[in-house]
Amino acid sequence: MKLFSYVLLGGILLAKPVYASNVLHEYFELAIGSFDTAQQAVKDDRYAEITWHIAEIWPGNKDVRWTYAENWAPNAERPYRQRITRFKIAEDGSIKADGFFLPDPEAFMGAWQEPERFATLLPEMLQPVAGCTVLLVKTGVQRFEGSTQGRQCRNNHRGASYMISQTQVSVEGFVNWDRGFNADGELVWGPAAGGYQFRPVGVNQCNEPVIMVVYGEIADRAGFGRYVGALAESGLYQKYQAYHLAFSPALAQMEGNPPASRGMVLARFPCLQAAKDFWYSDAYQAIIPYRQGVAEFEVSFLRELPIPNYIH
Repeated sequence: MKLFSYVLLGGILLAKPVYASNVLHEYFELAIGSFDTAQQAVKDDRYAEITWHIAEIWPGNKDVRWTYAENWAPNAERPYRQRITRFKIAEDGSIKADGFFLPDPEAFMGAWQEPERFATLLPEMLQPVAGCTVLLVKTGVQRFEGSTQGRQCRNNHRGASYMISQTQVSVEGFVNWDRGFNADGELVWGPAAGGYQFRPVGVNQCNEPVIMVVYGEIADRAGFGRYVGALAESGLYQKYQAYHLAFSPALAQMEGNPPASRGMVLARFPCLQAAKDFWYSDAYQAIIPYRQGVAEFEVSFLRELPIPNYIH
């Protein structure tokens, strides 16, 4: 069974097979630990400070793996949510994540620090969270994205009819966006501007994203293809967790009359230091000569701005 991930590098779309037997292991390497939204809460008061503790339980089966998660608000006496999740590979190669309620949540409070406490609990004792399966797809090196399906995840919190949960998992942590909607599809709870950003606790962070703007002229597009191919083969974008946002040719031209040789690329890096590490790496410096004499560019790095309140 294979899952195909698509990586856009240097303007080339590459399909790389990812074998399903390795996918769960890679996901668990990213998803186990403690994560919080403290940095996001300081920068944006629309988001509360929340902590997640996620531990693997019942280890030993490489094809079906389980986690226990506790979600905490600051200064709370108990977690506001405790959940067990089963992960296994679906027929299409995605990861199927099914949630379960605990029969006695309070008895397992704090068990993320002592996963052996779950030895007294059996999977058949759990009650499934109906309709709230999350399907996760590997979308890049050390990157997964997924969501619940349609309106199947029923929810009555604050007058909601159903909820949608979207998640991204990478070396930066989680971006989790849970929202409740009424029967008319109107948002009734959850952030409108984007997901909560959970970063690993106690780890030096690279989470001040920047946008690389590449703007210039390509005199020899055939020759420039050698540079594009070398960059694609290098794996540098994956290594530094960068990805393209947009690149020429333009879909529409509203003003001006740029020459056919004009080229433009927008790429996102998780922080300026990651962008500098990419740029000054021995691997990228060895690739730069491939475009010398065939293209001239201006390259700038701009700070990524937060999503404004009026975006839904």
